[in-house]
Amino acid sequence: MIKGANRNALDFETRKPIDYVPAPVPGERPDNMAIEIRRLLKDEWSILGDCLMIKNTFKKQKKSKFTLLCYFLLMGFSFFLLEISSYKLLRVSETSEWLLYSSQGLFGATLLFCIIVWLSDPGVIKKDPSLNFVKLLDTLEASSLCPDCEVIRTPRCRHCTLC
Repeated sequence: MIKGANRNALDFETRKPIDYVPAPVPGERPDNMAIEIRRLLKDEWSILGDCLMIKNTFKKQKKSKFTLLCYFLLMGFSFFLLEISSYKLLRVSETSEWLLYSSQGLFGATLLFCIIVWLSDPGVIKKDPSLNFVKLLDTLEASSLCPDCEVIRTPRCRHCTLC
């Protein structure tokens, strides 16, 4: 599902994967594994998973303009709260104007850098065509190879969603 499999795919009997998981029966002890699998197979949108990316939804993650919009709204709201609370005190004293202007400048720079990073390409480790993946399995430890990307997995490397 993380790789983008269709959770609504139908088999020859026109059944979805969720149809094969037993539903909870009232009055019986619930099967926690079946409940969890049913929850994962439901194709539901959630603000925590799809927008804020806080909760894992087992979906292929894509860049979302809605996520960026939510971020800007939250940042704007927090800046508004600072403006009506703390910045009023800084405007009273002329000796603290530099603090007010530097804070506003840092806020603007933060938003600018956020847009630059969001638009940039993080890069991808590419497979070396001269290396044979099956021969690498004979010479290297299997846990140091990614079977999906067919590249050597370096320590702390995050080259695919599975690794």
